[in-house]
Amino acid sequence: MKRFLLFFILSFSLQVMADNPMKYKVLVKKDNLELRSYENVLVATVSSPGDLFSDRNSNFSKLANYIFGGNQQNEEIGMTSPVIMNATSGSTEMHFIMPERYSKENLPDPNNEDIQLQVFDSFYAMAVTFGGYANEGKYKKYVDELLAFAEENKLVHDKEFMLLGFDPPFKVVNRKNEVLLKLSEAPDLR
Repeated sequence: MKRFLLFFILSFSLQVMADNPMKYKVLVKKDNLELRSYENVLVATVSSPGDLFSDRNSNFSKLANYIFGGNQQNEEIGMTSPVIMNATSGSTEMHFIMPERYSKENLPDPNNEDIQLQVFDSFYAMAVTFGGYANEGKYKKYVDELLAFAEENKLVHDKEFMLLGFDPPFKVVNRKNEVLLKLSEAPDLR
């Protein structure tokens, strides 16, 4: 019952989620794929063992607690979108983007030591946008599509993917998700 209540409260609170996407410029568009240049972004991050889809609720709850006042200043930070998830060798990370009014210097320190505050430096990525709920099948489909495009166009990468979710879980229509393939070198656009 407690889990259901927490889920309901978190879901309801996401209705007021501010749309503060990662800022980017589209450099090239081909069909449903975009090559983008992203600006720096400040995030709160939590890591856990497992794959991308195994521990989302626990990671989300930790980060939600932080932004809803579970920090040294008991300050409500505000929810933004998208929520970013990525998998690294044997673990998964979830990132909440911090509102633009914060810098690493004035962002409240988390009470939970599992939460790290970090800056994603500017980067290039290939992106594909899709609707509905994100699941392993859709994720793999778009990962494969991005890898094929990167290989065909000789884009240099380290197979680092991000799954971006833009909507609260109770939204059932017009959902937006993206899969990004982060590039390890600036693309040659000549």
